[in-house]
Amino acid sequence: MARRILWAAAATLALFVSAGCETQPTIAAGPCNAGVCKVTIQVVDCTRRDGFVVSPDLLEVRAPNRIEWEITSPKYKFTADGIDIKKNDGAFEDPKVIAGGRKFSWKDRHRDAPGYAAKVYNYAINVVHEDGTVTCGAFDPRISNI
Repeated sequence: MARRILWAAAATLALFVSAGCETQPTIAAGPCNAGVCKVTIQVVDCTRRDGFVVSPDLLEVRAPNRIEWEITSPKYKFTADGIDIKKNDGAFEDPKVIAGGRKFSWKDRHRDAPGYAAKVYNYAINVVHEDGTVTCGAFDPRISNI
């Protein structure tokens, strides 16, 4: 008899837990996963200030992560200052050109501490055509440490 009660209690608990899990909201995968936030950059027209398509345009970072920008357009690569974060107050460190210039990364320290207010950082994108003839840049995209 005690065994039957124990099994019934276990089955009820399992049913309750699984029902509770089904009602929990799911978090959609975003550009930040496994400690890396990814941003893609398409060079559309290097002669115009708005000649880039950046996705996401506003990158929301919720914890310390490495941010990695990748150029999806052929024949372009990042300059040495490929991603120039404006008014960097020490929240970002360790800038690197990687993958033969096709990617650029920064470590976002994300000052996640009590009393820390969300802050938005603008940045410039600086790329060059692979033959070195055209350098282009834009100042528009943003990072939000929320």
